[in-house]
Formats: sequence, structure tokens, C-alpha cells
Amino acid sequence: MEPGDHPDAAYYLYLPLKDNAGKHFGQKKFKRVQRELRTRFGGCTFSRCPKKGHWVHKGVTYEDDVYEVEVWIARTRENLQWLSNYRKILARRFKQIEIGAKIVAIGVPE
Repeated sequence: MEPGDHPDAAYYLYLPLKDNAGKHFGQKKFKRVQRELRTRFGGCTFSRCPKKGHWVHKGVTYEDDVYEVEVWIARTRENLQWLSNYRKILARRFKQIEIGAKIVAIGVPE
């Protein structure tokens, strides 16, 4: 974030640790995400232990180990559009139908 920008939301991305064949992506892909988010927003946090993701697509239940990535943002139209586009980039990069995400309003003490 730029000096003077105040975060008012935590944006979470859920990145799979393995591809659909079960092969680990390796740290290089995750370091790239870290670098891109740090460049855009000034930092990010990766969860240290994977979480389990479950979903159904076309009647088939899937399960993934995922990293949760958190970035604090100012909820501007520009930032939200950038993140929407970035999720599409990540879906292609990680060979996923979609990358899970959520946004949570935050209050930061002065």
C-alpha cells in the first residue's frame, strides 16, 4: 500500500499445494505470489500449515490442501478489480477452475 492508504479489509486467497495429479507445486510458485502481493500491497502473510479445502464440481467431491494467503487492502475499486484479475491469473498458473477467496472488513487501531 502507498503511504497514507489505510487498510479496511483483509483479503484471503486459497492456493492449492498440489496439482490435480497430486504433484507438489514447489516453493517457486508461492514465492512468486508473495513477491507480486508484496509489490502491489506492501506485504502478505502465508499460513504456516495447510488447510483442507472441500468442494463439489459437476457432482464430484474434491479435497485439497491449501495455503491461506492474507493481504490487507484498502477496499478501492482499483484494488478489488486488480484482485479479481489476479485470481484469474492464479487459476491459470495453478491449473485450477477457480481460486477461492474471501474478504473480511477489519478495523486497525490508530
